Amino acid sequence: MKNIFQETKLWLYVVSLLCFSCYACALERETYSPLFMCSKKLNNPYGICTHINRSGNRWEYDTRARDLEMIDSIGATWIRTDFDWTPYLQKDMKGAFSYRHHDEMMLSINASKKEMFGLLVPPRNKAQYDDWNIYIANVVNRYKDQVKYWEVINEADIRYKNPVWSWFKATDYVELLKSGSQTIKKQNKKAIVLFSGMAYAEKDFLDSVLSQNVSQFFDIMTVHHYTDKIREPEEFLSYYAMLSEKLERHQIAKPLWLTETSCFNTIGKKNDTIAAKRLPRIFLISFVCGVEKVFWYKSRARELDPNDGEDFYGLWHKDYIPKPAFYTYQTLTKMCPNKSTRPILSREGNVYMASWKRPDRKKAWALWTSKTDEVIALDIKGGYKIYNERGEGISDRNLSEMRITPSVIYIIGAKDVSLR
Repeated sequence: MKNIFQETKLWLYVVSLLCFSCYACALERETYSPLFMCSKKLNNPYGICTHINRSGNRWEYDTRARDLEMIDSIGATWIRTDFDWTPYLQKDMKGAFSYRHHDEMMLSINASKKEMFGLLVPPRNKAQYDDWNIYIANVVNRYKDQVKYWEVINEADIRYKNPVWSWFKATDYVELLKSGSQTIKKQNKKAIVLFSGMAYAEKDFLDSVLSQNVSQFFDIMTVHHYTDKIREPEEFLSYYAMLSEKLERHQIAKPLWLTETSCFNTIGKKNDTIAAKRLPRIFLISFVCGVEKVFWYKSRARELDPNDGEDFYGLWHKDYIPKPAFYTYQTLTKMCPNKSTRPILSREGNVYMASWKRPDRKKAWALWTSKTDEVIALDIKGGYKIYNERGEGISDRNLSEMRITPSVIYIIGAKDVSLR
């Protein structure tokens, strides 16, 4: 009787261990789904920020044909640029409007067959509000057959950090958003109004604006979010969850665009390598969470001041030689092209796996880790090809000891892919 009791006790102990093990494994696996209004298939989701509106060696107006050619070669279909008030449209706010500069810019953009949205710059003080609405009316009316999407002021939530903008508060943005939106719609009923790209959506500024009944004055929510020394792309998952909760709390149901993203810059080749690894992860995670369009900041690095990190953002150098992230962007748009199904994402431990179906009906997977490498066993069914982040084919991989790293690998054509 004692032996039976001991055997039963041992059996229960083993079962409990197995149950705990299964429970622990279940805890380790997470899946992610859209948090915002979004299409089931990707709809021209790839964008880039460029300053082809401004002349001089700091900007891309004088080399806009080359810039647009490079943008085309990475597979981006959307661009984001400013419609500067002064000095290009008016020498001063009381002067006559001149459209030659922007007309030539639009000729280049139209020839490249790129979609775009225009940034409307803010007034410098409250005394300029009336002139500002005149500026908007003239710009929107002039380009209403070419530009449908307009963003009312870039990063309104950081204006107050500049002494020139110390007067600018959330209530001021509410007033400008309302009047700017009404002016835009009056000139073009089909126009789409974008919210100011929030640099710090987690802070009180956004709450203050959204609490003041502004939903009817914009069509698309826009935010900016970057990686840095600490913040990896996988942090975007919690960032989007925070943003979703905040919008829901204010009863805001709008599509979301990420209109600026990149890596906060440190100067040198090391940062270029990090940016290349992070770019596809940022895009894929954003698509998974329901972001409709993602814009990388930016096209060309101006590389004029060796001590200014801002000068080193970009997918290509000032002489248009591609950086590593140029190739990872190019690979991503080929592996996950327009009209692919919206990716779904799962995580097991430190291994992330996104999957989608491409318009050529081939199934695709992307695998990566955050920060550290992992050796795993993969089970792949059906014929397939594996590519690295630069689109180079990988052969002779041992699927029972597969090293997954922060550099994305793509598996194309398999019937199913899973971790053993």
